Amino acid sequence: MATNTSNYGLTKPGQNDNYDIEIQNGNMDKIDAQLFANAQAANSAQQTANQATAASSATDTIIGNRTADPSKSPSGLTGSLTNWLSWIVNRIKAITGTTNWFDAPPTTLVAANTHMNDNNNPHGVTAEQVGAIPESQRGAADGVATLDGDGLIPTGQLPAPSDFGALPAGISNRNVRIDAAYELSSDTRSTAVTNGTNGLPTTVTVTDPTSGNATVATSAITYGTNGLPTKITTTAGAHSRAVTINYGTNGLFSGTTPTFS
Repeated sequence: MATNTSNYGLTKPGQNDNYDIEIQNGNMDKIDAQLFANAQAANSAQQTANQATAASSATDTIIGNRTADPSKSPSGLTGSLTNWLSWIVNRIKAITGTTNWFDAPPTTLVAANTHMNDNNNPHGVTAEQVGAIPESQRGAADGVATLDGDGLIPTGQLPAPSDFGALPAGISNRNVRIDAAYELSSDTRSTAVTNGTNGLPTTVTVTDPTSGNATVATSAITYGTNGLPTKITTTAGAHSRAVTINYGTNGLFSGTTPTFS
């Protein structure tokens, strides 16, 4: 007696059945139909797989949602999509300094660049705040001297030689005054300057040729460790005048203090 296979229902003749070409052809038709269906299913599956890996097929549906972790710092150049998203938002949060990476930044790169290139003192910083000398003190009393085109202090901003109690070298035919109560006059006196090891004048001597080149007055110049004159003492006879040269905390000339004896 004939039976059927369990999967495709092919007819299996019994042990005593005669060969029947119709049964054979029917079995072949069933096998052919199933093989064709299997081939179609395999081809469809391959097409679906190819579409999933195509460049234009990475749709939101295929990729699905990803959750970035802003606390995850970058650890290399290779990582999954989720890692890359986490690294990017972590760096954005670090750059903006905001609580969340998606918060509005306090400023933009364009605004920051414009601010850095602003040379018009956008913060209104004063000279005192940065330890600079105010413009109003340039060439002013108790301020600082300016420089001319040769890099020198203009003569109008220098103290007069008389402020130091000294007579400039080479000047003659001039009264030698120590104070208002004592004055020496000589139309023929001469002035000699002696320089120290520092190359600067240390002594100015006024002599009178009409009196056997007797010394009329002597000025001794003392220098400080900064190389600037600190005291000039002028002596004429029994009288002397000492002028102390004062400097401010900025190291610049601030005035003189004369004493008499």
